[in-house]
Amino acid sequence: MAATRVSDSATRQVAFGRAVRAAREARGISQLALARRADLSRSYLWGLERGARNPTLGTIAELAAVLGMLPSELVREAEIADERDLRVSDG
Repeated sequence: MAATRVSDSATRQVAFGRAVRAAREARGISQLALARRADLSRSYLWGLERGARNPTLGTIAELAAVLGMLPSELVREAEIADERDLRVSDG
């Protein structure tokens, strides 16, 4: 059985933060506007986008709704970014 490399929690948090930021920027939404619409503080969202926060499922669902996505789509975008980062670091 081949070993698979699994990223650590901190790496996944960074990837999720990047996915949130990319989705937000693609929609032309400011950080402040997203935070307000998702009922989050701007500092919390800032930390989340930097990978310093570990969001709850409720927060992920609320962010996804505001961004017009399913929670699974937002998480998948983070997984794709995380996988890409792992390939680059192994390369």
